[in-house]
Amino acid sequence: MKGSNKIGIVTLATALMLGAGPALTAMAEDARLATWNGSFAGAEEIEELLSRSSGRGGKAGNIDAQVELYSRAARTLALQKIVETSVTDADALLAGSPEGTRLRAARQRALLDRYLDVVRSGVVITDEAVGEYYESHAENFRIPRSLTLWNIYRRHEGDPEQTSAFLSELRSRVVEGGEDFSSIAREHSQSETRLRDGKVGNFTEGKLPPALAETAFSLGEGEVSEPLAVADGAVLLHVTDVTEASMRPLDEASDRIRAMLLRRGLEGALAARVAEAKPPEGSTVLTGEQLEALLDGSDKEATAIEIGDFRLTAREIVGTMRSVAQPDRPSADEGEGEAVKPTRSELRAHSYRGVVHRALLYNTLQKDSSAEVTRARTAAKETLRTTRARLLMDAEVRRRARVIAAAETAELQKFFDDNAHHFRGEAGPLTFEQAREQVLDEYFERHEQDFSEKAREETLAKAGYAFDDARTRAHLALR
Repeated sequence: MKGSNKIGIVTLATALMLGAGPALTAMAEDARLATWNGSFAGAEEIEELLSRSSGRGGKAGNIDAQVELYSRAARTLALQKIVETSVTDADALLAGSPEGTRLRAARQRALLDRYLDVVRSGVVITDEAVGEYYESHAENFRIPRSLTLWNIYRRHEGDPEQTSAFLSELRSRVVEGGEDFSSIAREHSQSETRLRDGKVGNFTEGKLPPALAETAFSLGEGEVSEPLAVADGAVLLHVTDVTEASMRPLDEASDRIRAMLLRRGLEGALAARVAEAKPPEGSTVLTGEQLEALLDGSDKEATAIEIGDFRLTAREIVGTMRSVAQPDRPSADEGEGEAVKPTRSELRAHSYRGVVHRALLYNTLQKDSSAEVTRARTAAKETLRTTRARLLMDAEVRRRARVIAAAETAELQKFFDDNAHHFRGEAGPLTFEQAREQVLDEYFERHEQDFSEKAREETLAKAGYAFDDARTRAHLALR
């Protein structure tokens, strides 16, 4: 009997699977949200692209907004695949192009990031290390005393002593008579703060001018100062909402400390790796003065660093420098007196050294065939696969857009005529034919976005691209 049940169950399951065949096929076809040249973009593929690009996976506001997201993603996928199958020499197309430059930078970042992942797995930050840092850098986790400051200001209109005497009377009305400070400020203060009932603002230690800070932070909750001499007059100070200084608890600070120690641990490991490495001949490594001049200058495409195949422009290096961990600030408990904030030049120099270490590391990794570097290189290639496809698409679209622009002879001629004074050679004004390439460059630069969109539309139209709005809405309704 039991055996017969098993046969029945197997037979039923088989029948269900066979019967579901057409339904499963229909579901697979329903997932084809865009088609072209016998190819298609499925819902899963589109959602993966949306997840990578925005982290939303297609989950936007209303249904119309979601369909628009899917439509844009499907167009991108179609263009990438059309370009991949139509471009015969991708390396030649990318060589010397802006997209090729971005791909080179992405390749550098990918290898370094994946190698950092390998190194990171070997850097262990213990609870003891976090606690030790917290104790030895206590000043960094101090929450300063804070208060809300109010005032009543009076200008000298004669004898300064009369001003002080008048303010003393006002103080007595508050301290001894129990009157409301804000009401008196509205009536008698000659400062614009009277419009806010005398409120100056909320302050922490170190944020007020010294002459006011000493008095303000000596007051207790609700207290009013004696008249205090200030420029051209005198003032009464009143404080409320006083919060005493405290220490940020270790459990609140531990995540930040751990992340910082991890960054420094990584930098230490990487610095040790490149300790003996030297920039090869022909490299560009800036001095402090050269770095300042470059970062403050207008030429954002100038070379900021070049070591072997690693190169960054002034524009590119800014974001890279931000990712370098900043140096500790000396604090009072380390015997340096008051904490000293590094200057902008010092922070820049520190960050630039971190980038130099990365460049040296990249140059070293290029020649390394160890197992850990091979693993990082393999992971980097997988990361770059989608980046390369996108950049190749951008390069081909820009090439096709320029072809479209070059065919608009009448518009180019008009652009030349309107700007003829701009197209000159050593011997004088140029003719349209002599300046044609320069005219095309400038005309295309001004209208690149329009031409690129036209190139995309033409490419998709030739491939018979179609996006199924109804099927997309049906798919989204089931999510």
